[in-house]
Amino acid sequence: MPEASRKDYVLQCLAEAARRGHMTLTADEVADEIGIDRSTASRYLNALASEGQVLKVSGRPRRFALKDATDEDRDNGLDKRFQGVVGVDASLKEVWDDAKAAVTYPGGRMHCIIIGPPGTGKTLLGQMMYEFGVSRGVFGRHRFVSFNCADYASNPQLLLSQLYGHVKGAFTGAHRDRVGLVERADGGVLFLDEVHRLPPEGQELLFSLMDFGTFRRLGSEEQRRVSVFVIGATSEAIESKLLVTFLRRFPVRLALPSFSERCVDERVSLILHFLGQEASNLGKVVRVNRDRIEELASGDYKGNIGELRNRIQLASARAYLRCLTSGNSEVVIDSADLRLEPSPAVTREVSLYCQAVLPQVLTFRAKGASDPARVREPGAGIDLCAFIKDRFRLHRERGLPPAEAGGLVEREINALFRTLDTTQCKNRVTVESEILSAVEVALAQFEKTTGCPALKTAAYWIAAHIQSVISMVENGWYERNDASVFSPLDIGVEELRIAGELVDAVRRITGREIPSDEVVRIALLIRGTSKRVTATVPEDALPTGSPRIVVFCHTGKGSVEMCREKIRVLGVPDELIKTAASTDPLVERPIPHNVIYIGPFNPGVSEANFVGMDRIFTEDNEALKDKLSTIVGSSKQNARASLIKSVLKSVGKAKNAAEIVFDVADRIARLEEYTHVRLDDGLYASILLHFVASALRGRVLTPPKLPIHEYEVVLGMTLELTEIDVLCKVCNAESSCV
Repeated sequence: MPEASRKDYVLQCLAEAARRGHMTLTADEVADEIGIDRSTASRYLNALASEGQVLKVSGRPRRFALKDATDEDRDNGLDKRFQGVVGVDASLKEVWDDAKAAVTYPGGRMHCIIIGPPGTGKTLLGQMMYEFGVSRGVFGRHRFVSFNCADYASNPQLLLSQLYGHVKGAFTGAHRDRVGLVERADGGVLFLDEVHRLPPEGQELLFSLMDFGTFRRLGSEEQRRVSVFVIGATSEAIESKLLVTFLRRFPVRLALPSFSERCVDERVSLILHFLGQEASNLGKVVRVNRDRIEELASGDYKGNIGELRNRIQLASARAYLRCLTSGNSEVVIDSADLRLEPSPAVTREVSLYCQAVLPQVLTFRAKGASDPARVREPGAGIDLCAFIKDRFRLHRERGLPPAEAGGLVEREINALFRTLDTTQCKNRVTVESEILSAVEVALAQFEKTTGCPALKTAAYWIAAHIQSVISMVENGWYERNDASVFSPLDIGVEELRIAGELVDAVRRITGREIPSDEVVRIALLIRGTSKRVTATVPEDALPTGSPRIVVFCHTGKGSVEMCREKIRVLGVPDELIKTAASTDPLVERPIPHNVIYIGPFNPGVSEANFVGMDRIFTEDNEALKDKLSTIVGSSKQNARASLIKSVLKSVGKAKNAAEIVFDVADRIARLEEYTHVRLDDGLYASILLHFVASALRGRVLTPPKLPIHEYEVVLGMTLELTEIDVLCKVCNAESSCV
């Protein structure tokens, strides 16, 4: 073969590797790829470098890259390789950034330990770190060695032999020298799965390797040297399972969230990803109703993402078998295939998000989800037109008058925007900057007029909605509002003026048509952006022993648990601390008084009631004690708190009991605020207990039915007409009270 042709093969090899994300290669790797010896590959690479077609990358061994692949190109190439990993740009972003920083740190001694419940992707993260290191020229190829510590936990000598190898005669049966896993991982990664299963003596065996890169084979005095990056993985509490001296050799701790701790868009994306995989595996069209997605996204799985994947795979197998026996051409997955027992309660957050993002029936083909009638990928096509129309129709079908239905839709829009605020959907949607600027001006006017700040990403979604309307009008898909059907709760003149000016501004900016009746819908969206701060439970309704400090975070348990441990050290009783995800109702609707929030952002309380999470680890302990003592010291018993505590005691340990109690207490508190009347303690306790008991039996909180005397028997008291009215309003506090 002519030499010029062989050079072309070398260039082609570098180009193919770059497309896969491997932006640099060594002469050995090029030789392996195209089947030539190393010296020949090195000669061609150096010749191409002299000709200016490839670049030499500093380091040992010498690596080469295409000249047109700049540092920025190489970084972009690496990013593209991991974009398919759900959450890498959201809940896992900090984890992934820390992981990349540890891998590229000079010297290879910034070992990492990955912490997370079973099935959260610890091994996947370890492999991603290795692939990133290979692409950056830090690790050699084929140098990822995984070792399950549980297999040799009870035999330190056998563990030593597996890790470090042994020499001939080291023990009975050692008939020849044996290379250990550490030497196989030289120049790469040693992944220690279930590292918490290592006994103390096993942990100590790794000290010299992690500190200096040195070890001895079993039975040998010869000290050997390797370059190994150690990654540990555990699902246990590391402080109680690992030696302090071993733990400090992992300077980087990477905490992975459980499935339920991930934000809603990530949970839905994971489900759609697995369903798309099943469509490819089966080679058939797979259809799933949106209700099934909502149920899966609301589930709490002990095995987390791994268990979710297995459930979807098994459900697909059941549906596939039914497809074969019935002769159908499509695989339809229903609730009987999923067998979610007990059936998970779909949260409002999940329900609203899915209805705004997904069509009623999803179709999956070999390359993922697609629906020729209506395609809406998670976060990439929030259809607010359809969302408003569908939710309004649903409430009207349930018998609500138009004004009340419109009011509920407004609250649901606000809840949807709050959900989107916690996601990274915005990063996957492109809006025109001029439209976005016009929306931001409109929201600023609304905030100035009402004094209510808008949620941070709301402008983005209203701009995306306007773009969607323009596109639907141009394609003939737009459906005009029917004023006789769609009548939102009374919208003020000011909101309509702001919405009208926004529509006019967009018309001028884009030169495209926007229907006039879209003004009402945009006014409703603008009202829905308001970041109202409402108490989940008022100060005087908090029982003794309820959380006085709420620690929350986007990414799950790792950061909040470390923060909780620090607060314990400062002398705060454990029962006064609650850890939560940023989507928890306690964070989304914060308690404005008598509770301190600790987290990465202020959820909407006064500065006196918020502490940034970074301050917990950097601020002076005495200053923190003073800050926390103002809340902890004010925790005292009161009459209303005693009533709630009694109700909690009476319902026992029923599932979700506390959540239901505080939800009903919240309804009553908002009712009292709305009517400016404080209920008699007897009536308060009776109403609270009755509706909590009803909710625990699975009943919906609805207005009482006649005859009233049956309710009087249950409550054990005679109700006045005004009290009956109160009872009805408590049941419908969500839709009746502002």
